[in-house]
Amino acid sequence: MQRALKGEWLDKYNEIDSERIENTIVLTAYNANIDVISRVEDLNLEISEVNPKLHEKINTKAQLEQALKYCMENEENHEIDKGSLEYEPEGDARIGGQAGIVANLLSRIGSKPIFYTPLLSEELTSVLDNEVSYPKTGKNRIIEEKVNECANSTRTKKNLIFEFQSGRTGRLILSDTLKGFGPYFNSDLEDNISELDAKIDCGFLSGFHNVTGNKESKIKKSERQLKAIESPLHLEFAYKGKEIAELMLDFIVPEVDSIGVDENEIHKILEIKDIEASEDLDLVEGFEKCSQLLEKLNISRIHFHGFSYHLIVAEEGYSLESSKIRDSMLLGEMTAIQEAETGKIPSKRTLEKFDSQDENLSLKGIEQLSKFEEVHDIEKFGSKGFAEIEGKKVAAIPILIHQDPEKTVGMGDIISATTFTSENS
Repeated sequence: MQRALKGEWLDKYNEIDSERIENTIVLTAYNANIDVISRVEDLNLEISEVNPKLHEKINTKAQLEQALKYCMENEENHEIDKGSLEYEPEGDARIGGQAGIVANLLSRIGSKPIFYTPLLSEELTSVLDNEVSYPKTGKNRIIEEKVNECANSTRTKKNLIFEFQSGRTGRLILSDTLKGFGPYFNSDLEDNISELDAKIDCGFLSGFHNVTGNKESKIKKSERQLKAIESPLHLEFAYKGKEIAELMLDFIVPEVDSIGVDENEIHKILEIKDIEASEDLDLVEGFEKCSQLLEKLNISRIHFHGFSYHLIVAEEGYSLESSKIRDSMLLGEMTAIQEAETGKIPSKRTLEKFDSQDENLSLKGIEQLSKFEEVHDIEKFGSKGFAEIEGKKVAAIPILIHQDPEKTVGMGDIISATTFTSENS
């Protein structure tokens, strides 16, 4: 039975139309930076002898080693402030920050991203694709120019990313701070936000966790702007402390239609909302908790990236039928696994050449769907992965695992953005 289901799902991955999101216009905002990515095993670090410990800030190499030990032993991903750390590992420098990554991704697979970050340096534009556009105001209207012609700052944020393999593929991000950053549009764009809204099919928002200075004031300013946007909006949630998480939940989440979360992030939100949950959420409980969060957060859709399955729960009135949500999820997962394979953001050509039967790939999570089918008594959910139950639309897929990935960071962003774009294409 499991072998037959595996074959069915691998066929579904191979049959997905990778051209379905071409020419979709997507606003991506607000965070972008340069990531310096290193593999822990390639670095001269003393991890085995240290005591595992997380720190609020990483100021010394010893604290870095302790934090890495904690992440590896607990198989957790964390993002911590870089602090005053002077250690500079050798690594691969590339575009980082969810909005920046997604802008490059969408430009390469055929969509038309309009990217916005308030502080745009020439150094940052050098790692953004030339096809990415940037919104500006001219003659009292919104115009779009090539991003490499729109630098307005000399400041650049650089993050250090340490990837490791320890049971699960994981990472530790040491996050730099961009002084003065606020996740909102400048006043000229704000005055013309309805025109910007009319240009786009949907929006992918992120970076609120990086806000500096008067956090509440800046978050409320963003809230005011988002109220004026009617296009579907997705927030890729990132946890960087309870204070900013609560501000995001109170002021930003009510203004979007959808959020994306991983295992760590959903537990942080559940804790804030006083919802008890098991440490490891299987699909049955994952559906239950996502359904509760839809009601608590008053949103239409949640995209949950579990360790062995991916799940979308949407309100009954959500604009897309469950089967098409599932197909969009397959495209999102397929896109991410292509980046894991090459270490580079995929192109239309690499998506067209995708083969789910590749010997480096394995399928994980079929038993999760079969258990969900049994518990909820839904015929063929294990092979279909979609249904409408308890007043909710639910779509779930088993995930592809790459045995020797070239890259692990940013996979969730790619999955969320490709899926949401596909749904709104």
